[in-house]
Amino acid sequence: MAVGDDRQSEIVHNDAATASAYMRDQLAPHRLRAGVGPFDARFRSIHIGSAVLLDIAYGTDVEIEAEAYKDLYFVHAATSGRGVAEAGSKSYEIRPANLLISDPGQQARVRWDRESRHRTLRIKRDVIEDRLRELLNKNLHDPITFEPNVSDDLPLTAMWRSTISYVYQQVVDFPELSSAAHMGRMYLNILVDMLLLNQEHNYSDDIRDLTGAVHPWHVRKAKQYIDQLIEAGSFDDEELRIEAIAEYTGISTRTLQASFARFVGDTPLKYIRHRKIERLHLALQNAPTSKRVTDVMTDLGINNFGRYSGYYKRRYGTSPSSTLRDRLLS
Repeated sequence: MAVGDDRQSEIVHNDAATASAYMRDQLAPHRLRAGVGPFDARFRSIHIGSAVLLDIAYGTDVEIEAEAYKDLYFVHAATSGRGVAEAGSKSYEIRPANLLISDPGQQARVRWDRESRHRTLRIKRDVIEDRLRELLNKNLHDPITFEPNVSDDLPLTAMWRSTISYVYQQVVDFPELSSAAHMGRMYLNILVDMLLLNQEHNYSDDIRDLTGAVHPWHVRKAKQYIDQLIEAGSFDDEELRIEAIAEYTGISTRTLQASFARFVGDTPLKYIRHRKIERLHLALQNAPTSKRVTDVMTDLGINNFGRYSGYYKRRYGTSPSSTLRDRLLS
């Protein structure tokens, strides 16, 4: 059964087959499998220029297997409940606090729980590419690939949700005005600019060169994470692994390493080493008289005494034992 006959009205489907057909028409081809229990899917579809925003609630657990669409980007934002998206070997949680971006050519499987309601925006690839060409004033040699996860502490997350809610309500409340072509293009340009200027992608460095931006958010976040762990005075090697830092920051290890090389002038591992040595230097200068160098290193989680003694001497021109001895003599 379907209730509602225009794109601003809520559409209700009580069986998975008709709901899946509606989804195919509005977003893209996919396969939908529903869990056990009543199926009570509710949709509302609005157009924002050439983009489509679909507000979706299934009323039961579902699994969506999406094809690899070569010409479409999708931005998923949960408003309640949660989802899990799997793309290749990676898995991403979709919660009310974050966003998830799917690039063209990316085959994915998404599972939504029965409590979930979400808004998915479908944007044509040429819309995003044309806008980036306009911003950079040059041709693009590679497809635009976004870092998929937009974590909850990034400004883009709150900006996106607020803007989508505003645009959604405008289209619902004032359909005649919002259906004007120039209004749709304006709203869509705002959303595309938000993605291109705030979320990391393979042309972000070009944008930063153009705008003269300083360290991007993910470098600042990674440095803050490292600094906080080291300032705490105990170096947990597991927490300071590149993979752990990248996961915390919400980007790939490759992007993390490339960004540190570009904006910090060092690899993440060398930055960690420099900060450890600085913390060791401070600890030695404030060590009690009963402490030995190895005691101070052990307290900080440094187990390779010889290697770090060498690093320390290259940095400060003296050995850790000399620093400790000078401290005791003073």
